[in-house]
Amino acid sequence: MAKLTAHVDLAKTDNGAILLNSRTGAYWEVNDTGRHIIEALIESGSREAAAQAIVEKFDVSLEQAEADIKKIVEELSEAGLLTE
Repeated sequence: MAKLTAHVDLAKTDNGAILLNSRTGAYWEVNDTGRHIIEALIESGSREAAAQAIVEKFDVSLEQAEADIKKIVEELSEAGLLTE
């Protein structure tokens, strides 16, 4: 199950969202698709369910949704902003 790491907040913006670690000052800006991926991961509890939600929201292939989710999870995990 994906979740934001301790001290990380997600703030929605007009074009996506900003994730900010208030302890370290690290932040990451994502576009609207990235915001929906993060929210789907957190709400659904699995990559598979999040991928299905992205397919329905953006009318993309399941393979593309899975690849986008994999990439954002890797990047945000490496930045210390998301854990699974």
